[in-house]
Amino acid sequence: MLTEGELRALLVLLADDDERVAAVARERLLAERQAAMPHLLEAAQGADPRVRGRARLLLEELRLSDLEEQWSEYAALPDDDLDLERGCLLLSGLIRDVDGAEIGRFLDAMGGMVRAHLVHVGAAEAMGEVVFDNLGFRGGEYGEPDNYYLATALERRVGIPIVLSVIYVLVGRRLGMPVAGVAAPSHYLARIEQPDGPLFVDCYNRGRTYRQETLVNWLEGRGVSRPEQYLSPCTHRFTLFRMLNNCERVHGETGDVRLADVARRWRELLRAEK
Repeated sequence: MLTEGELRALLVLLADDDERVAAVARERLLAERQAAMPHLLEAAQGADPRVRGRARLLLEELRLSDLEEQWSEYAALPDDDLDLERGCLLLSGLIRDVDGAEIGRFLDAMGGMVRAHLVHVGAAEAMGEVVFDNLGFRGGEYGEPDNYYLATALERRVGIPIVLSVIYVLVGRRLGMPVAGVAAPSHYLARIEQPDGPLFVDCYNRGRTYRQETLVNWLEGRGVSRPEQYLSPCTHRFTLFRMLNNCERVHGETGDVRLADVARRWRELLRAEK
């Protein structure tokens, strides 16, 4: 256990001009992570810009390390125990600190708004009115990383198809709706089971709905064989796997190699434990 004076000295050395010295200081601080944490937090707000910057980078590295441990434990669970909301919250942690309780309350509130509309219309209509008309959720640019994560999509009400569909599913299940995600080729959808057959919701296009026959014909027209299998509900594991594929791609395209590598590792952990 290092003394307080030794920890403070390591923080100074963290910003040393000699990168070898700075690297040794960094490794010692990582090894003493619990004791070093209060000092790193203080240094991250300090006056020295070089020390401040290095401390913030190290804190972010520690945060992502803790998050990856949580993801590894989560990915090792059996398919039936994988909670979709929990997985999406962990993913959101890649780009920001996440308050899972606050996000849960917001999704609960969305469910309450839909429930109030059920007095007047059916479940699918109520979901459409609340999510897309009243709250204004809409499809966003594919090149914007914030559109790929649950937390930022909820905050900005903008996302790519899979993220908007996941929000739709999470809200619908709060109401007991038989709703699931569908990993159609190149375009993720939500699927609601109804007495006269499933209804498919395109959450990227403000809740436009389709019957299965229409989508089967469309997929067959694109040369997709056995299209019905692509319109079946998919597992949470596959949904998260596909989300990580998307995250790796967008971070690679925007030049964030670090996050692209993390997304790739997380995807491999998910697959390795399948």
